[in-house]
Amino acid sequence: MDDLTAAGFPVSYATAHVSLLHRGGLQPGETVVITGGTGNVGEAALQIAQAVGARVIAVDRSGTLTPAAADHVLPPEGLADAVRSLTGQRGADLVLDLVGGDLTRELIAALAWEGRLVTTGFASGAIPAVSLLDVLVGNIAIIGTRTSPAMPAATSPSPCGR
Repeated sequence: MDDLTAAGFPVSYATAHVSLLHRGGLQPGETVVITGGTGNVGEAALQIAQAVGARVIAVDRSGTLTPAAADHVLPPEGLADAVRSLTGQRGADLVLDLVGGDLTRELIAALAWEGRLVTTGFASGAIPAVSLLDVLVGNIAIIGTRTSPAMPAATSPSPCGR
């Protein structure tokens, strides 16, 4: 492992671990959808989710993920329908959204009743707008994760002014 990769290793795996297990509550046997699997945090998340014993669905826009990366590798187009097809129309228990943008709407549609969406970044460069009606109707939870050691959560100012 070169120095640059080694330097990013703790950040990537810590972010993925906190997002999936601490904030997302991922349990063995649950279905998780992970975006951004070709990036450092996404790759770590795929490995952690598999190690936990979850059913892992990776979203791959680039077409470069190998089939070994997840139980299923899907393109973003028609994602919600594909996830529902793979889960007997139930949907995913957890989604880890590292991409944001237009994909988030599709990810919300892919969630099961009482599903959880964890967001920890916007690799697309676009911060998604979310309909609270979708949150209410699906009885879903949207959870943010920030693992920056520079500002502990207890002293972090809220963007809402609280």
